[in-house]
Amino acid sequence: MLPFMKLGLDRRTGLNRFLTSWKSKDDPRIGNYSYKIVTTGYPQAYLYMGQTILYRAGSWIGPRSIGVPEVTSELFNVSFVNNQDETTIMYSIFSNSADPKVFPKMIVDESGVVQRSLWQDTRWIEYWSAPQAVCDKYLTCGPNSFCDPHNEVISECKCFPGFEPNSSRDCIREKQGVSMCNNGEGFVKLAHMKVPDTSIAHVDMSLSMKECEQKCLRNCSCMAYASANESEGGIGCLTWQGDLVDARTYPDLGQDLYIRVDAVVLAQYAKKNGLTQKKRMLAILGVSIAVMFLLVVPVVYCFVMKKKKENRHSTYSYSADSTLPYFEDSPSRRDLDGTRRNSNLPLFDLRTIIAATNNFSIANKLGQGGFGPVYKGSISSFSLCYDSGYMSPEYAMQGLFSIKSDIYSFGVLLLEIVTGKKNSTYHHDGPSSNLIGHVWDLWREDNSMKIVDPLLDETYPANEVSRCIQIGLLCVQEHAIDRPTMSTVVFMLGNDTHLPSPKRPAFILMGTNNSTDRSTSAASNSINEITLSEIDGR
Repeated sequence: MLPFMKLGLDRRTGLNRFLTSWKSKDDPRIGNYSYKIVTTGYPQAYLYMGQTILYRAGSWIGPRSIGVPEVTSELFNVSFVNNQDETTIMYSIFSNSADPKVFPKMIVDESGVVQRSLWQDTRWIEYWSAPQAVCDKYLTCGPNSFCDPHNEVISECKCFPGFEPNSSRDCIREKQGVSMCNNGEGFVKLAHMKVPDTSIAHVDMSLSMKECEQKCLRNCSCMAYASANESEGGIGCLTWQGDLVDARTYPDLGQDLYIRVDAVVLAQYAKKNGLTQKKRMLAILGVSIAVMFLLVVPVVYCFVMKKKKENRHSTYSYSADSTLPYFEDSPSRRDLDGTRRNSNLPLFDLRTIIAATNNFSIANKLGQGGFGPVYKGSISSFSLCYDSGYMSPEYAMQGLFSIKSDIYSFGVLLLEIVTGKKNSTYHHDGPSSNLIGHVWDLWREDNSMKIVDPLLDETYPANEVSRCIQIGLLCVQEHAIDRPTMSTVVFMLGNDTHLPSPKRPAFILMGTNNSTDRSTSAASNSINEITLSEIDGR
């Protein structure tokens, strides 16, 4: 399915459009799997194997599907139409998309997996597929329970409020419960949910959420309610009577579902929420104090450093006609007898001299003097790319600039934000001494969270931080063609979808091999972390 194609039922012609799989990768005949919209109740999409439901994507609640909350996009729009003429969905590309060459497709492959991909750089890049996890499968949990992939016990199935386990997969109403018909009953909100199967739900698109609650409360058979569309603060009303099936929870996405409970359970949840609110206020207070601390400490630090700098000013100055530093106590400024002379003689630190002579390379040696060897020095203008830390390798070494150069700079900035360290000043004792190289090494060891800024104090969502690190590494890949475009970066940051594995980044300082044979030739050695090649005749 490509942009501007429709999926669903055309009631005027009776045509029902749906996706089917191939028999195999090499056999394009109609396979066993299909993906289609079912219009019963509130329309939603299902994946079938023959007549058996494998996966329920759910209905559309504004910008996304209930069962695919992680897929939202700034690149394309999903239009859902449900009226007397048709019940269809259609993907369309935003006219103001940053990259008109990027467009999506959706297929059902021969193994029974629904895949969504983006066409970019002459290839399809998969960003989402289902079913994948246990909770994606249809009816993983039985009636009146929901699948929780983060449940602490062995079973993924948990009972709805007011229910108790009947088996490892399904639940029934608590036996000690009181009447829930005009007896002080109410609703408990479950956030981040994939709501139950809407094919058995009652729909009224004219009601607001408050009116939906009152409607469900008046009907003693109503077990739950939810919004039919999240746009404009929630419009439309979905209500369920009888068993609730095929529900699940998400870590931080999904929809609000309101479950009917008796007065006793309602009071228990109200008390629990009161304690939660108190803890939340204490947490907010703690964060506020921490923020104030972080704002005050840098100011105090800068003040102290400024004072120290003023105290050292008497031992460090700059020449009036040169930008090079002079040191008051050096022999160039003061002889042993205290007489000041040679005031215009500049001094260089060892790091500058090593860089200028290419680590005292034989190729830079001019001869042997009375005080030792004499070297020709030249300071490369390319040192800026190392010092700044944001310049892409192709621009630093060849003067080639493109939009992928900005992607490299963005990737460095993203890694600096996550780690709280600057690439230009960071140094690490290891195979890769700079920030990018260290992050790359940790990522290959599946230990990238080790370098996260400790000031975050592990209060961050680990999956989002890990995703930012991986996106940063994708942006700083050595070859510009491997880096994503900015529109793709925006898409990856805004969606919880599959990411490709990054390749080796640029600007990695590798360890020095002391066993290298220095007698072969006086080849140029790189001082700015980029490998140089030299042609050597046989």
